Amino acid sequence: MRSTFFLPIFLFLACESDVVEPKIVGEDPFTLRYGAMAVVQPSGVILRFKELLGDSRCPLEVMCFWEGRADLRVGLHKPGADEIDLQLSIDGYVSREDTARQSHVDTLGYRIKLLQLDPYPRWPSQHTAEQYVAHLTVTNL
Repeated sequence: MRSTFFLPIFLFLACESDVVEPKIVGEDPFTLRYGAMAVVQPSGVILRFKELLGDSRCPLEVMCFWEGRADLRVGLHKPGADEIDLQLSIDGYVSREDTARQSHVDTLGYRIKLLQLDPYPRWPSQHTAEQYVAHLTVTNL
């Protein structure tokens, strides 16, 4: 039975270029690297960190007019449905502990919450998209 459940997931993954084996997670907070996938149990929904759309968060130790924001695109694949793209955003200086300022998206019966995005910008260094890690939760509504 268990292998029957995972067969569609691996067929889905086989269609992707640069296939990365998905991690299996629950409803607790988890990390998702750029380009990686996670299978959220028990629902079987697949979340994929597809693209960093931009990171304008004010770098640490720099005085900015605006705190900035980072945006990323994730793919959400619910069993029996097509993958949909979602945009998640996080304001500057928001961390896992700052629960009042974390943003979320509600769709298809799930709440996808972006808790933190690492690495945080530092002046003058810049990060490549491949260095980013999103801290997320996926819960049923």
